[in-house]
Amino acid sequence: MAENFLIYRSAMRLIFFFCLCLAATSCIRSGTSTATVADMPQPESFAEDTFLYYPIMDKRIAVDLKKTQKASIFDYFKHIELIPLETNENVLIGRLEKLIIHQNRFYIFDSHQLTVLVFDESGKFIFKVGKRGRGPGEFGDLDDVIINPYTGHLELLNPWGWIYSFYLNGNYIKTSNKITNRELLVVHRMIALNEKTYVFYSKYRQPFHVIYYDMEENKVLHQEYEEKHGNNFSDQLFYEYHDQWYFSRLWDNTTYQLGSNSLIKSYIFDFGKQNYNINKMEMHVEIRDPKNDPRRFAEQFPYQIHSQGQNNRYVMARIRQPRENRRLNIMYDKSSQECKIIERFDESVIFNPIMVTGEFVLCYCYHGELEEYVTEEMLDESNRKKLEAVMKVKHELNPVIIKYYFK
Repeated sequence: MAENFLIYRSAMRLIFFFCLCLAATSCIRSGTSTATVADMPQPESFAEDTFLYYPIMDKRIAVDLKKTQKASIFDYFKHIELIPLETNENVLIGRLEKLIIHQNRFYIFDSHQLTVLVFDESGKFIFKVGKRGRGPGEFGDLDDVIINPYTGHLELLNPWGWIYSFYLNGNYIKTSNKITNRELLVVHRMIALNEKTYVFYSKYRQPFHVIYYDMEENKVLHQEYEEKHGNNFSDQLFYEYHDQWYFSRLWDNTTYQLGSNSLIKSYIFDFGKQNYNINKMEMHVEIRDPKNDPRRFAEQFPYQIHSQGQNNRYVMARIRQPRENRRLNIMYDKSSQECKIIERFDESVIFNPIMVTGEFVLCYCYHGELEEYVTEEMLDESNRKKLEAVMKVKHELNPVIIKYYFK
């Protein structure tokens, strides 16, 4: 079945591009001007699992941060769903470090409690994974959590070199061999690139921070990505699109695809005169290290790229301008090559995407911030009731997940 589908998909892709070429040739023969990609008929919408998608033209997104525009959430989305995560005396999230959605469940990595809390699609708490200690499946430190697509297991990363594997029901499976050594001192983020190759990010590693690692042979395969100044994280280092992983950093306007054995430049955000290269900047001596004075360190840069993602049609990024103490959204439509810079949607609400899929964008906010993200007018009756119920509660609640469904 899979082989037949691939043959069908390839055939349909060839037919689609043949039709485009035929349309362009017809325009030329009839004496009209040559058609551009934007002039040609385009399908109205795309789904993540179809073979049609828009590329990023010239692998470049031009951004003018001085030209902010007005836009409504409903220019892009048709429906907003609120999912308040259950709160009780045994289920209180200290810090939501990472959110994974898998098989209609939410896996929340709480970096304060060093545990993973699992909720169903309605926000009802199911169980916890992980425990501090020295016994089997227990640990003293955690920095990242993934669901390995090749094993189907939940994997928890200890920065000093161990990976703890659990079934998705929370039962412990095994602990990996220690992966850190004199060559690889500490690791903070990870991606399972294939059955045996992982890509790690080490924020304290010098001079290279991205490491390709063979888990079967326990050895470093390749290392790259030099970053002379600064070693803290962006909100997001990796995102997935079309079965490919992408890597980005706060101070780098280039986004990279994780190739099979090295990083590949995928596209850039071109900020014009505001482009900068952190490795070539002359930093103030007393604030070269962001740990010493994070605010003053950040103010040396015209922008930071905190998170981004894409689907078949859109590229979205969350930008911070430290000098102006301002956050902006980049909304790039690949079908029209239109790039909008938006400070607040509908002139009042925050939009802070952490995951972009073909169907929806996923965000979250803490209990006390919810009114900054949605208004009653944006919600249907069911979700207005959820908003009212959450806002009536005076004590601390767990975060609320927000799903924005594309038109």
